[in-house]
Amino acid sequence: MKRNAALLIISLLLLITILPVSIYAEGEDTPKTPDVSIYATKEQMIDDTFAPNADGTAENIGKIVFGKKQVIGENDSISYEPLEWYILGQDSEIKDDEDKLIDNIIIFAASPIVTGQAFSSGNKTYNYKAGTGYGETAGSITVMANHYGASDLRVTLQGIATNENYFTSTEQGLMNDTTVTTKDIFNKDSSNNYLTYTTTDKLYSLTADGYGSSYNAIKAGSDNSTVLAMSRYWSSGDNFWLRYPDDSNNHSVLLALPGDHVSRSEILEKRKVQPASNIDLTNVLFASAAKDGSLGPLNKEDHMLLRFDGSSKNLGNISYDNENIYVSSNGDCTLFVQGRNGEQNWYYTFQLTGNDFKIGKNDIIKDLKGNASLSLTDIDLSKCKIWIERKDSDGLLYAVEAKEAISSVDISVEPPVAGYPLTTNAVCNTTGIDSTMPLITWDTTDETAIYSKTYKASITLTPEDGYVFVNMN
Repeated sequence: MKRNAALLIISLLLLITILPVSIYAEGEDTPKTPDVSIYATKEQMIDDTFAPNADGTAENIGKIVFGKKQVIGENDSISYEPLEWYILGQDSEIKDDEDKLIDNIIIFAASPIVTGQAFSSGNKTYNYKAGTGYGETAGSITVMANHYGASDLRVTLQGIATNENYFTSTEQGLMNDTTVTTKDIFNKDSSNNYLTYTTTDKLYSLTADGYGSSYNAIKAGSDNSTVLAMSRYWSSGDNFWLRYPDDSNNHSVLLALPGDHVSRSEILEKRKVQPASNIDLTNVLFASAAKDGSLGPLNKEDHMLLRFDGSSKNLGNISYDNENIYVSSNGDCTLFVQGRNGEQNWYYTFQLTGNDFKIGKNDIIKDLKGNASLSLTDIDLSKCKIWIERKDSDGLLYAVEAKEAISSVDISVEPPVAGYPLTTNAVCNTTGIDSTMPLITWDTTDETAIYSKTYKASITLTPEDGYVFVNMN
């Protein structure tokens, strides 16, 4: 017997729209995602992407700008310039008060932060804390001139870490304390020479295993296990202090000779200071070399700036499809688009003033073609990194990342059939919609469909992470 059909009205009008899709042949101008050295997610900064191998080399080198360094000019004038740091991956010993690992990265200054610094001026009284290597209670001890814990170098680093000429108060709040171990080779009050002690600071000098022509690596991190090969991290520049004492002379300390090897130096010599640190990435989204106010090519060696999570900053919303970018911004902010065609990295910026805004990829290409050093012919927005950002009063850059726009959906519902239960699920074939969520709510208490009765169905759809519903009208 032929089944009698009930009638169906769906409360959401769903259109099936086929959007144009660009198809690219592999070649020199193929759109790709940006190089990781100039656009890195938080996860890439933390994991092994930039972390040195056991021999101190690395597959990828990335730099960020954080804080400032001292620059001595004419007539000994002092100024401060942005300081670049190498990204070295996560330190597994940086934990919160509940002993949980914090999202963090070790960083090593790519150039000296200060110049003309003596290691120490002579023997010192060292005030130590309980459990740091000198016993279970706090106390003091006389140490030799090359003792790092009591050194003038360490005092200088502690002062820099709290000096707003170098780090803003907000940046200081992002710097994690790192506990490092050092040898006290000439401790006269201990029966155990080569006593190991710990110090805990936001900035610290690096160490090495020894000195001489065969030593061409230094070490960072709380466990001294992050090895930095000279060939990758200190192949050029000025000599800078390490913290390890010379085991043959209590007035001498190890010194890094960039491009050469680890050597040693008398403590009274005036040397450069090139420390390591650790910063909290808990609220960081990504880092990018794209800069506000311009557009054009990017070099793989360019430094990156950290972008923090702006979801609570009321910046607005941003999405994209194959052809356009859609922005609804709250107040002034900047649109960023970063991509790569073949081996050519590029970026684009546009100043927004708080209005709804749409820009097509062809408009972006047209603007970028004005740069003679770019040979851009097409853009695949799905391969680009797209966001809006604003600098807050704390000096940090806050960003909201673009989501892929869903402007239409392909959905099917089994219509009611008299005498049979009403279906409870819809089938959605549109990418970006949670496949577990197309739920149907009927405007009836009927358990089965009734002949010639009209039913109305409401369908709930939920976008997956990275997608958003957008009205393109």
